[in-house]
Amino acid sequence: TSFAYAKLHKDGSLQMLRFYDKDKYLVLEIGYHPEPKLTGHGRPVYHIHEYVPGDFSIRPQRLFTTEDIKRFGKYLTVEGHLK
Repeated sequence: TSFAYAKLHKDGSLQMLRFYDKDKYLVLEIGYHPEPKLTGHGRPVYHIHEYVPGDFSIRPQRLFTTEDIKRFGKYLTVEGHLK
């Protein structure tokens, strides 16, 4: 019944924040965990996966853009905790 879902690590920091469309398809996921393919290191980093409705296997990943920070920054902090 929701258009968003948050999953937290045991310490309360964000693991993922998912957004769904009106048909309840997953369309966007904000992750805060290591993504070495994006960063070249093993430290957690905010990044985005964009999903294709109907095909969960297609989920390109990318780092946050300035527009993403404007749009989603109100939910996030530097330490990975939800506001």
